[in-house]
Order: sequence, then C-alpha cells, then structure tokens
Amino acid sequence: SQQPLGTILNEQPQIHYLVEFDALLFCPTIGSKFRGVVNECFPSHVGMLVYDIFNAIISAEHLEKAGYSFDRNSQQWENGAKTLGWEDTVEFKVETLHECAGIISMEGSEPTIILV
Repeated sequence: SQQPLGTILNEQPQIHYLVEFDALLFCPTIGSKFRGVVNECFPSHVGMLVYDIFNAIISAEHLEKAGYSFDRNSQQWENGAKTLGWEDTVEFKVETLHECAGIISMEGSEPTIILV
C-alpha cells in the first residue's frame, strides 16, 4: 500500500509531511585537537582531511615554527629524520575555523606526526 505524500489535519491550511533524514553534527572549537590525513603537500601549506570529510591545513609558518622545512626535491616537509608527506597522519591544534556555504574548514598549528 502506498502512503500519502502529505496530510491535511483538522482543516488546517498546512500540509503535514513525515520527514526522515540523516544528519552529521560537527562542531570543532578553537584549541581542540584533531587528526588529519595529508592529501596535499606544498611549500605554502600541508592539506589534510579530518574524518575523511573536513578540510584542514597547516600553513608553512606553523610548520616552520615546529621545526620543519620544505624539501623541493621530495615535495615533503622535513624535520631532521622525520618527514611529513602524502598519507601521513598528523595531529594538530585548531587555530582558525572557516565556513563557506555550509562547508567547514580548519587551520591548524602544532603538528605532530602520528605513527599508525
């Protein structure tokens, strides 16, 4: 049997619909820490995905403060024997939040490579 698309109740002028939806609630705050997986590595920044959905970056300025320098040959950020590159997991502290058209992105600092 087919359910009606909408119902008028008690002669009300509105049509009532039953609606179901899935929602994702994500509310990061300044100072919170997240882990992201590197998907871009440039001289200006490292780009990451948090939870495979949200974009985050760590700028060259913050990487350099943490002791990293960009190696143009390997296209990675290096700190002594440590390298920060494609598909590395990085923990970072949220410094700035951006929202545009419902899309959230974050800028971070204090990068720490997480060995998985």
